[in-house]
Amino acid sequence: IGALREVEEETGFACTVARKVAEYLPVNRLTQRSHVFECRVRGGSARTSGETAQVQFFALTDLPQLPPPYEGWIADAVAN
Repeated sequence: IGALREVEEETGFACTVARKVAEYLPVNRLTQRSHVFECRVRGGSARTSGETAQVQFFALTDLPQLPPPYEGWIADAVAN
């Protein structure tokens, strides 16, 4: 699955998919169909890449401010 490859390339962590959380349809011409997965780390170690400046984990109660639509996607994952 492409999502697992991207996570490893961008963070250094090898993961498995726990479940597909949702599929979001485009809301306008500027957005794309998005598939959101809950993943579990199975190995690797944090490293940055050309696409990531920093890799860090946060508790759900201590997330930094995120731009839309990410807060909504995380809320959906927690609720379902």
